[in-house]
Amino acid sequence: MTTDNRHSPEPAEPLHPVYLIAGDDPLLVQEAVDAIRKRAAGAIRKIFFATEDFDWQELVASGDNLSLFGDRQLVEMHIPGGKPGATGSRVLREIAADPPEHDTLLVIASAAKHFELKKAAWAKALTAAGQRIDAWTPKPEMMQQWVRDRMQRAGLQPDAAAVRLLADRVEGNLVAASQEIQKLLLLRGPGPVDERAVSEAVTDSARFDVFQLTGAALAGRADRALRVLYGLKAEHLAPPIVCWALARDIIDLCLIAGAPPGARAKMAPFRVRQLQPGARRLGIDNCRQLLMATTRADAISKGQLPGDAWAEFAAILSAMAGKPLGKAA
Repeated sequence: MTTDNRHSPEPAEPLHPVYLIAGDDPLLVQEAVDAIRKRAAGAIRKIFFATEDFDWQELVASGDNLSLFGDRQLVEMHIPGGKPGATGSRVLREIAADPPEHDTLLVIASAAKHFELKKAAWAKALTAAGQRIDAWTPKPEMMQQWVRDRMQRAGLQPDAAAVRLLADRVEGNLVAASQEIQKLLLLRGPGPVDERAVSEAVTDSARFDVFQLTGAALAGRADRALRVLYGLKAEHLAPPIVCWALARDIIDLCLIAGAPPGARAKMAPFRVRQLQPGARRLGIDNCRQLLMATTRADAISKGQLPGDAWAEFAAILSAMAGKPLGKAA
């Protein structure tokens, strides 16, 4: 059994049969999943989302229906609402009691709260069967340290004022922080960074904002969303950042479209107000298709599948605006 607060497994570690990624931050969850996926290179990837009507027997069957050729599997189970429910809890406990064989790797990503995980039998069982990785947004008092560490890992050498300004600007949004650090690196290159450099970089790149994408698309403004998208491309924004932003909103759309009001109560009220009209218009089936399309775009952006990630993004945004999926404006 292993429990830790790292955001990815160490490269030297042997892979565990089961991973529980506990946290509600989309960037850290995605990075933890990516790290495991990288360690399991070549595995066939299957992804499930525990919406209200999810059939948990699909997860059980995924471990039973191995390829005739014995291909390795990476099975991802995302629980956006945090709790798997009574049936899901039973299934996860059963899986933990008899973990997958070496040819199947199970990753459970749950946004359940700390106190919920502490008393949840399914979470305890999964942790005992493998490893738990925490992916929580840092507390406000730790945000500056997170920003400093992230900037240094990117090759930047920030002073205290630069770290403080960037941490204040992103207000706890790690996707936005990662985006701004990438912009800084693109605009200035590695090396020392002061407060003025951060201020100038944010101003220089403020014309197009990755978080305007889904807002414009859900408002039916495909043209606006695509202008923003190709503006980001012209600024050389890393495609995985676009994926993070799209996935973040589409996961919430799935939750709003398919979950009961009690589950939505865990979301910030402004997020529900912001996304609920789009979720109602699209419906749960379309939201799921969008999420699968985003997963494909993510794989393309990382070179794991052939294709043009930006064309995939355009098709996703156009579909969010009301066009059939696969037909960008």
